[in-house]
Order: sequence, then C-alpha cells, then structure tokens
Amino acid sequence: MLNRHFIEEIKNSLNSKYFTLSDFQIESSESGSPLLHIIFNYADYDFKFIEVEEKDIYTETARYSFSGDIKRSESYTRYYAIYSPGKYKATDKVQVSFAELAEQIESWSSYIANDLVVVDNDDTLFEQIRDELEVVFTVKDVENEGQVASFEEQLDVSEKLDKLYERLEELNKKVQFASDEMIKIKDEIEMLKSSSGQMPKGIWAKVAKNRLVEIAIKFFKTPEGRELIVHTIKQALPS
Repeated sequence: MLNRHFIEEIKNSLNSKYFTLSDFQIESSESGSPLLHIIFNYADYDFKFIEVEEKDIYTETARYSFSGDIKRSESYTRYYAIYSPGKYKATDKVQVSFAELAEQIESWSSYIANDLVVVDNDDTLFEQIRDELEVVFTVKDVENEGQVASFEEQLDVSEKLDKLYERLEELNKKVQFASDEMIKIKDEIEMLKSSSGQMPKGIWAKVAKNRLVEIAIKFFKTPEGRELIVHTIKQALPS
C-alpha cells in the first residue's frame, strides 16, 4: 500500500493547468496490483501503476567447453504505468519509478486534454477546411508559368515566406503549437524557398499552395482561426 505522503504527491500532480483533483477518482490497493488506479470522471480514461515480478534469462558460457552453455535467470521487481490515452497510441505502457510517477501523471493529464479537443469527425472537418482554403488560395494565371523564377522573383518569394513564418510565430503565441511542429513548418517553408528556383513557376505556385493549405490546417480548426491566417498565407502566394 502506498503511504499517505506519496498519495498527497499524486493528488498534487493532478492539479494541473488542464484539470483539478475533483476531475479524478483515486484508488490505492492495500495488496496486489494495481498499486494505484486513477480514473478520469468524464470519459473512459484511466491510469494504473502496477508492480510486476519479472525474470531475466541469460546465457553464460561454461568454463569448460564440454560443459556447454549455462542458462541462468534473475528475478526483478519492476514498476509500470499503463494509461489511456497515450502520447501517440490509445494506450501506453512504460516502465517508471516511484520518483518519476508524479511527472508521468502530469504528462498523462495533458494527453487527456489533447484527446478531448479532437472532434469525432476530424476527417470531415479537415476536408471542409481544405475545400474552403482551396477556394481562398486559388492560384490564377502566373506570368511565364513555364519558366523558372528569376533571381529577383526568388528573392521576392523568399522574403514573403520569411514574413509568413514570422507571422506564424506570432500567431503561435495564441494557439500554443508544439515547438517540434513549428520546426517542421520552418523546414517546409525553407523547402518551398529553395524549390522556387528549381521548378517552373506555374507548377511551383500549385505545389506551394498545397503546402500552405496543409500548414493552415495544422494551425487552425475553427472558422475564427481560418479568418486569422488566410490573409497572412495568401500574401505568400503569387497574385
């Protein structure tokens, strides 16, 4: 059974920027497993902390060749956290120590928050957003579309895309996008800048439009969000 001080530490970890202790039920077993079971009150999410006896088997080379290899085993007590939703999967199972448990629970609460904001009909919503943005970002006739952009045109494109990324960084303060996603977007924009001098302008404009639509979808799922970003992204496309 977990002691009272440790249970209090667990309770504190549930008071996050997303939820409070009142949003969960905590069960602690006096014997057996799980040692700890946390249940989210409003959806089918839970967190279990279990104790498992495991045996590691290894082969040891005998001192004398005629004896053959010797198999030995050692038993260990290991602790695991099993929780849903996981970081990427519906359920995760990770080895964790007592010292790491509170931090793991805090992470789990953020996974719950992320999972709750994803609507059931994401695919339908994304298609709706894509259709709307396709109309907004329609690329009209590009002058000399079969030619590669001149050096001056490449500089103009590069400047527009740099300004676009700066604006996205400003908008990110509102949507709090993950830093690794922002790095990916930066890489995508850099790729667009370099390809502007390699592809015919007409094809590049269409490729750029599709890429920028994807970036817009990553950023915003609401009509208000789309209104916020449309003007910024449209400025990066050929007029």
